[in-house]
Amino acid sequence: MKLRLAIPLLFALATALSAIGQGIDLTSNAPIQYDDTTKEVVALGGARLVYGDYTLVASEIRYNQETGVATARGGITLTHGVIRILAESGEYSTGDGVVRFRNVKAGTSPIFISAESAEGTAREFTFTNAIINYGEPGPMTPKVTSRRITWRPGERIRTGGAKLGIGSVPLLGLPGFERGIGGSFIDLSLKAGYRGRLGPYVNLTALAPVSEDVSLGAGIGIFGSRGVLFGPAVNYEHADGDSAVRGRFRSGYISDSGRRDTDILGDPIDSNRGYVEWRHHQTSGKFSLTGYVNYWSDSEIIRDFNRSEFTELQQPDTFLEAAYATDNFIFSAFLRPQPNSFHPLQQRLPEIRLDLLPTPVFSGIIHRGSASAVRLREDAIRTGTDLESDRLDFHYGLSRPFTITPWLTFTPVAGGRVTHYADVTDNSGNYTRYISEIGADIRARAWREFDYKNETWGIDGLRHLFEPFAQYRVMPSAGNGSEKLVMIDRNVFGTRLQPLGLGDIRNIDDMRDLNVLRVGVDQRLQTRDGNGGSRDLASLILAIDHNFRRDPGIDRLSTLQIETSISPVRWLRFDAYSRLDIDDPSLEELNTGVTIIDGRYWSFGLSTHFLKGDLEEYDLRITRRINEQFAVGARFRYDATTSSLYEQTYSLRQNIRNLWAVEYQVSWQERLRRESGFHFRIVVDLLRF
Repeated sequence: MKLRLAIPLLFALATALSAIGQGIDLTSNAPIQYDDTTKEVVALGGARLVYGDYTLVASEIRYNQETGVATARGGITLTHGVIRILAESGEYSTGDGVVRFRNVKAGTSPIFISAESAEGTAREFTFTNAIINYGEPGPMTPKVTSRRITWRPGERIRTGGAKLGIGSVPLLGLPGFERGIGGSFIDLSLKAGYRGRLGPYVNLTALAPVSEDVSLGAGIGIFGSRGVLFGPAVNYEHADGDSAVRGRFRSGYISDSGRRDTDILGDPIDSNRGYVEWRHHQTSGKFSLTGYVNYWSDSEIIRDFNRSEFTELQQPDTFLEAAYATDNFIFSAFLRPQPNSFHPLQQRLPEIRLDLLPTPVFSGIIHRGSASAVRLREDAIRTGTDLESDRLDFHYGLSRPFTITPWLTFTPVAGGRVTHYADVTDNSGNYTRYISEIGADIRARAWREFDYKNETWGIDGLRHLFEPFAQYRVMPSAGNGSEKLVMIDRNVFGTRLQPLGLGDIRNIDDMRDLNVLRVGVDQRLQTRDGNGGSRDLASLILAIDHNFRRDPGIDRLSTLQIETSISPVRWLRFDAYSRLDIDDPSLEELNTGVTIIDGRYWSFGLSTHFLKGDLEEYDLRITRRINEQFAVGARFRYDATTSSLYEQTYSLRQNIRNLWAVEYQVSWQERLRRESGFHFRIVVDLLRF
């Protein structure tokens, strides 16, 4: 009887194994059995089923040859390419590749998902009652929980309603969202510390996705001596073919109950304070749109509550520019209003421009030009009168390069500019100014190559370029009518040589007659770059102007301008800019910078700033990496004119699991108008999630 039963079972097992062999490989550490009741092949103890790119491993695998379904229990691992799914039990259909698992863990680094159940294919999985961890789960790991998460491996994650938390601590609820695997799930920054004028404070900015392209959140600052600063925040970014858009919005409002003092104009600062900031950049084919908006309720709002941003932007600017570019033309509209009333701004309401880029026409002649119409306005600050001007401006220029020898080029230039003003200062009606330009550029080019190599310094051959140049311009009527023009686009203080070309001059309302010769030399020492092309090891540029026409306040010779850069290796760079007075030999200005960066261990930076009679400062920054987790840093700023070390900053930076960056900082400062002398703060940034 037993023999009669065993023969059909063996035959069924052999038949099943024969069918499994057709593209399916089932193995185990124990003998494979056949369950005649369920018609399943049973593999126990280290069972392994391989089908195409799928590999299923479990303590027990039962495979039904008729349905093509493999049921697994205990220590399940399913792999498919870079996808790896762990589960306690479930089934896998070899026919359609559908997986149904329970008590699941899945993901591809750095995204890890755990859930009560999962169903799907290698193309898309849906998880129920799931948690998304960025990195291995832990007490400091950010996570998102949701009743339903859809995961497209290597592509996207989509959730229904979700909750954000750090470790086991819940933070806030999130609406449903969809995000690319490379995109961020949340942007989180925390600053906490103590300043005398603010008291103890905590400043938190958090943004979470509300759609595939938009993250919405808020910033909240709690200042012990001032109150609560709160405002919405938005990040957005989208790309589709040759179109892309990205931007950010930040805002804040506070009813300031602390010591506010006066603003930059000496007026008392109101208790109701706030700011709005918007950045926008958009491209679509040949069209671009750039927006930059800053509204401050008073001149000190950012300085008081966000010192680091104020260091970068001390006078807020606002503009919106749309441009359409072709191969030869750029058509643009530029709007620059003034939403703030505490500093002057040359407003354009708006300016419409058409620019002809330098383009060959015939016989080697190159032409360029521009046409613009603008309404200008500048509001008076405390004293004076508001300035307004409506202006039309046209420029057209020609040039013809001649190659005298392979190393010498001579380029005569000629052009004209017509500017029409609708109003003048003496109320005599309108005024039109005509300016002509003639001149020439001459440039020589000599070089020599040296077959020198040095692996230590990364030098693969040397080439020395020597390019002396001269530019001559005559504009005999540039200053015509200056006494009656409304000076809005005017000269501003600057120490560098200004553009000579008529089409490049921006201070249109404040021009003077010119008869100038500029001479100089541009030298560079280069080597081959391993990434292609060449790399500058050192450069030296000298330039000086000779003014044949000497108006009051204009010297015969300008200062000699010297720009130097030395970078023998990628981790070392030295830059210097200086001006020398040739008539009365003296150093007028010197700015230097030395940067040394060792990506593994430390960095060093020293900059100096000297302006004769006004400024002599030194700025030193040092960072030293202790290990994978900690780095220390220091900054010192010294004013030689007052012999004071007016800023000392010491910091310790901590990296936590490559997810969080925490910086502890202590500062002592002197001679600041509003800031406290002592400042302690902790900055926490979520690096990736």
